[in-house]
Amino acid sequence: SGDDLIAVDYKSGALHSRFENIYYGDKIQLYVYLNALKEGKYKPAAAFYLPVDASSYDKNYAEKGQIVMDKEIWRKLDRDFLNKGQSDVFALKLTKAGEINTQSKQVVAVSREDFGELMDYVMRMLEYGDGLIREGVIIPSPLAKNCDKCTCRDICYEAKPKFRKTTEKTISDFRKGKAENE
Repeated sequence: SGDDLIAVDYKSGALHSRFENIYYGDKIQLYVYLNALKEGKYKPAAAFYLPVDASSYDKNYAEKGQIVMDKEIWRKLDRDFLNKGQSDVFALKLTKAGEINTQSKQVVAVSREDFGELMDYVMRMLEYGDGLIREGVIIPSPLAKNCDKCTCRDICYEAKPKFRKTTEKTISDFRKGKAENE
């Protein structure tokens, strides 16, 4: 049907969109957009990043992210995908048996229910963060190496090496339950 909703973000920098990133609050904006638009007749169906830097035009000019496990949606995005077994639009391939290649690191196909749960998780995470801010908890605790990319690093105490060891978080910190501000 024509009510499937797909969010695409064009990226000129480094590109990775794994569930791990979403789980820890990185790369969640597409799910926020999809949540904002799903209230009407639309059904969220995919969240993609599309590389637009010069090197992408040679070989990797395909959308990367998550998509619902629905062959009709895949056909609408790339009419030749099911016949060719590989998409020129999104980075997904079929096995010889015609099933989704689950080894793809670029695109993950999930059930519509799981996609909806992922969207709900992002909204719960935002509500939690909003609650912390309203309570006055504003201590930054960036993921490791994010300070290196931040445009505010020159004025932020967080970017100073002597502070990083106590406040900067790694993904393994989240797994160990150390994600809360100390």
